[in-house]
Amino acid sequence: MAMKKNAAAVELGRRGGSVKVPKGFATMSDEDRKRVQSAGGKARWTKTKKATK
Repeated sequence: MAMKKNAAAVELGRRGGSVKVPKGFATMSDEDRKRVQSAGGKARWTKTKKATK
């Protein structure tokens, strides 16, 4: 059974994401931006073993 999302919460999340990210990258230097983007790319594309307990 799929959960129905709260439309107001979805809209707030959409607004926050579209406002915060560009502002944050605009205030960074080119070196900082490249470092953050590189770390993000490595995190997305690197496969890691999941710990099991």
